[in-house]
Amino acid sequence: METFGIIPQLENVHELTTILYILQAQNEDNVILKQTVKNGKLCEFSAMNDQTLAEIQTIFLPKTSTFNLIPDNLLAIEPNTKTMLWWTPATTRYLRFAKELKIPSGKATIPAMLFCVKNRTMYSWALAENKKPTLTTQLYHAPFPNVYDGGNICTGDIPLPTDVTIASIKDWEKVYFNSDFTYELLATTKELTGRQLWTKIYKEKPKEFPTKYLKPYQTFRQIIKSFNIKDE
Repeated sequence: METFGIIPQLENVHELTTILYILQAQNEDNVILKQTVKNGKLCEFSAMNDQTLAEIQTIFLPKTSTFNLIPDNLLAIEPNTKTMLWWTPATTRYLRFAKELKIPSGKATIPAMLFCVKNRTMYSWALAENKKPTLTTQLYHAPFPNVYDGGNICTGDIPLPTDVTIASIKDWEKVYFNSDFTYELLATTKELTGRQLWTKIYKEKPKEFPTKYLKPYQTFRQIIKSFNIKDE
């Protein structure tokens, strides 16, 4: 992958307000990232609107016909190692439980989630707060079956997406939610067993997932370090 940094010629870095990166991988679409600078320190990457991207494409990528918007829920992506990290807000999902679990399938509230794909292995954790995680955010075991203690997911013989790209995020989420949760790997939860928790949720139908039953795991910083993702 080639990385192009478009940086104004300034004598004092404290005068710099924005750095623009154009990431160009072989046989892949270009990705454009914007990073702001405050008081000489690099801040988070952020997305740009369609009009700005179109202007940048015309100036710097005249031979390129496509570009990708960076969605707000994307936390990190590294095409060379096929690593991608993103989060999803709390919502309602249709969940499918194997008959052996004796839990009814149907729509249920789920917590905010953190997902990671690396080398075509998928990982998941839960978030107690319904907001984008920061480095100090406490993560929790995903309260679903089919997830090992380390967060990696047992996908069985389910066909996996061929790509690890922004466009494939929804496809990876379908792998997670559109298959049956089975009894081989029961959910890791607190106070209640996974079976008791989901039976309770389907019976009481809470408007929000009861996060008090989530079992703590690690912090977000610890997770990204374990995947060799820079936290700067």
